Amino acid sequence: MNLKHALVAAAVVGLATPLAQAGLIPGLYGSDRAGTLFLINTTNASTTTIGGSVSVFGFTTEIEYDNISGTAFSQDVDGVFGGNFFDITTGLPTSGTILNGGAHTGLEYVGSTLYSTVIFAGGGGSPSELHTLVPSTGVSTFIGLTGVGPIAGLAHDGATMYGIAGGPGPATLYTIALGSGTATPVFTTSFQAGSLQFGLDGNLYAGGTGPDGGDLFRIDLINNTDILVGSTGFTEITGLTLVIPGPGSLALLGLAGFCGTRRRRK
Repeated sequence: MNLKHALVAAAVVGLATPLAQAGLIPGLYGSDRAGTLFLINTTNASTTTIGGSVSVFGFTTEIEYDNISGTAFSQDVDGVFGGNFFDITTGLPTSGTILNGGAHTGLEYVGSTLYSTVIFAGGGGSPSELHTLVPSTGVSTFIGLTGVGPIAGLAHDGATMYGIAGGPGPATLYTIALGSGTATPVFTTSFQAGSLQFGLDGNLYAGGTGPDGGDLFRIDLINNTDILVGSTGFTEITGLTLVIPGPGSLALLGLAGFCGTRRRRK
């Protein structure tokens, strides 16, 4: 199943009913390290600021929206080892800090299961692990070692989980085996990455940090290349998440134009 099919299935079976929440707009959302929440135009990287600091602590390394429950979660910066829920329509926290014991730098829902790439000790150079995480309790369950260092973002297209390396220098894109956690290199990008997510058009996007701070990149999975979409105007993009259309929204917006198809290299 590709991303287009996943979006259509979600709308048909009503998985995205939280769209009824007032002010909720489908699209690709980003956050900077200060926790500012913004909606991104994936055509030119222009943004609309939603506001607030999504983090109770005041700094965030990852955000993730659950299109089934309609809840959004912010993971605090490394060293805090916790996070909180927030309102995606306002960018304001809706819970206190929930400790989860590690640096969960990559988060992605597959159905109702939240997957996490996490480092528990030893700093950014330590190997990362793949876990499932219950954000409301902070309890995570070990799946396996990735075999690589920190993963700054995760993205799932309905068939494959992708991860992108954190840390300095050009980031390697990986596929992540959900059964074992093993990370397999796809190619090395041209930028330093802080986040990863598919957009409503079916394309894979990454947010830049460091020398590429605030830039949005589109990743071509057919040719294993990346292209600069543009600058968001923020100093970095540490979190990306996708809000998908709810029932009826696909028809209103035009299915063909709203959910682009994407092919992977075979």
